[in-house]
Amino acid sequence: MKKETLPDFWKNTDNYFPLFTTLHHEIDRVFDKFVSLKPEQQKDAGAFKGVSFQPVFDVSEANGSFTIDVELPGMDIEDFDISYKGETLVISGEKTTEKDETENDYHVVERSYGKFYRSIPLGFQVEPEEVKATYKNGVLTVTIPKPKELEDKSQKIEVSAA
Repeated sequence: MKKETLPDFWKNTDNYFPLFTTLHHEIDRVFDKFVSLKPEQQKDAGAFKGVSFQPVFDVSEANGSFTIDVELPGMDIEDFDISYKGETLVISGEKTTEKDETENDYHVVERSYGKFYRSIPLGFQVEPEEVKATYKNGVLTVTIPKPKELEDKSQKIEVSAA
């Protein structure tokens, strides 16, 4: 008869994976709240009061434009606003739920509801009439033309052997 020597924690790691995934998402969410702010934006940190979550986003560049895709599933266009302050794009709103929390005993709740606020530093001024925004299948897509002053003006620097 072989004796089990591993502690209970290591016997069935499949049960712990969802816990680590949830912890990872929560740490990312809290970290993103603070590191996404430039020092000059920190004075606006009061905007985070009452914020329940921050939607995730991707920023890409192609064809002379920046594209920002923001996940806002389960929302209507009327539920969020897009604005800019200086060189920062701001997306805010509220995601509501229609579930009756008194009717069911929830064991796991991973979906986020409530107010949200996301500031995305651009590093340049936005011309509002040139910005395009569309919302389809829960994804907000904001397209901003790349300013002429950001065009690639790089020059090659020769490196010599020492």
